[in-house]
Amino acid sequence: MIAFLTGIVAYVREDCVILNVGGVGYKVFLNERDLGYVAEICAGTPSVQLNLFIESVAREEGTVLVGFINDDEQEWFRYLTQVSGVGVRMALSVISKFCVTVLCDAIIREKKTILQKADGIGSRLAARIIVDLKDRAEKWMSSRGLESGQHSMDGTIEQCNVQTGDSVYLDSLCIIEQEANQALKSLGYSQKDIDSVIARIKEAGDEYRSTEELVILCLKYVGAA
Repeated sequence: MIAFLTGIVAYVREDCVILNVGGVGYKVFLNERDLGYVAEICAGTPSVQLNLFIESVAREEGTVLVGFINDDEQEWFRYLTQVSGVGVRMALSVISKFCVTVLCDAIIREKKTILQKADGIGSRLAARIIVDLKDRAEKWMSSRGLESGQHSMDGTIEQCNVQTGDSVYLDSLCIIEQEANQALKSLGYSQKDIDSVIARIKEAGDEYRSTEELVILCLKYVGAA
């Protein structure tokens, strides 16, 4: 079983990347958000090295590889696919739409309407996800010292976790920066370079309201250097 892959991005396709690992090409499916990160950096930089956590999924037509920039998303992809009615593509849709903190928060608070923002998730399936994964979500949040109700607005990653002027805003920015840090490391950047570019963004006063926005900002700053 493959635990992780480190290789050069040979191609970026509609729903996957082809990763060149020692001369062997691995087709790895990614969620839409992570695929956007990879496409953004590959557009301006040749021979991009990518590090991915790998989940091997057995299907009738053979085993497929699904990649993740961080292991929290891999863990929750696995939980989601254990829910009856949730397949690989649907689980990737959920992971793409929500950061794990927001996903757990929605499950704990039984917010079906939030979960239904992910493609393919209807009311009945959202209810099943809540019933099957509520205990896991509570344990996951507790293990990280987080409390439900403090980490989401409408639940989507595009508007994740911002309430200006209070401690929730600061806590949310911390989560966003941690997730962006993981994403940039997987794209081959050193911790020194990541710290430097985030510091430049803050110094310039550029705003970001989600992990995706911060990663894209970082990539633009690196490209302009």
